[in-house]
Amino acid sequence: MTHERSIDSISLHGGWLCLDFINTVHDWTVADPEDYLVSYDDVLRWSARMNTLPAEDIDQLQKTFQHSEKADLLLKGIVEARAVLYSLFIAIIRQQEVGAVVQEQFNELLSETMSKLGVDVSDTPSYFWKGKELRKPIYPVIKSAYDLLMSGKLGRVKECGACGWVFLDKSKNNSRRWCDMQACGSAAKAKRYYRKKKQEEQH
Repeated sequence: MTHERSIDSISLHGGWLCLDFINTVHDWTVADPEDYLVSYDDVLRWSARMNTLPAEDIDQLQKTFQHSEKADLLLKGIVEARAVLYSLFIAIIRQQEVGAVVQEQFNELLSETMSKLGVDVSDTPSYFWKGKELRKPIYPVIKSAYDLLMSGKLGRVKECGACGWVFLDKSKNNSRRWCDMQACGSAAKAKRYYRKKKQEEQH
């Protein structure tokens, strides 16, 4: 598959870290979606772009990864975690019941994540991620999902009507329908106009 966009240039319209992570697939609603996380290096580059981990952590993970024999398995686990997040939030968006399996999978990820969370109160209180294991890039994402679930903003989490991406609607009247008005909004309007013209021509 030819990648017209890369993890370095993919648009960031999610409005929340975990939603942008879910959107590293384009688009979830089609049979053969384009995946931007095709290697563990893509995961590290995304983490660097989103500033989710300190640069020294990413450098250390890069060095560790180069000597790891579990590269494919590691990427598979991160991609599976992303699928859990998608299943969780898309059910909420579509006002469907979140399945017990998805909830159990998310809670396992959350338990793993919180076990790696540390707090530094020596100056201004801040948190950090303990350890050097290669799953570290997923921890800020899972914490972000927890924060969103607890934020009271779930009614503003939506699915783009054109591309299937998920996003947090930050508009005043909660009326946003597209992840990006210029790209998806314009494309949807163009499709509607085309269909209307075709119907008029047929009558």
